[in-house]
Amino acid sequence: GIGGQDAPTSVVPNCAIKPKRERRFFVADQISEIIDFSQVFYRRPCERGYITDWNLQSEIWERLFKHVLKVNTNECGLLASEPVLNLGSLSRQMDEIAFEKYGFKSFCRVPSP
Repeated sequence: GIGGQDAPTSVVPNCAIKPKRERRFFVADQISEIIDFSQVFYRRPCERGYITDWNLQSEIWERLFKHVLKVNTNECGLLASEPVLNLGSLSRQMDEIAFEKYGFKSFCRVPSP
């Protein structure tokens, strides 16, 4: 959601799903368009709480920032949580994506409870 709101604007799954007979993946809020979940292939960017697939995570964030929240990342800050004992390389990767790819004005990374 957006800071200062009482409730989140939207809650979206952090994954991509490809139905067996479809050619494309459904990401974040697009997953609600899927009718039959009986034969689907799930892709998740995280394993055991750590981001392992940065390309997929970036694709999910792209959809979230541009189409769901509709924010201009150059004019706002980002607050993100990370695992308590996160690896330094993963933290640096998140910093790089937040600033270089999306151009957030400010970025705060905090350990999750």
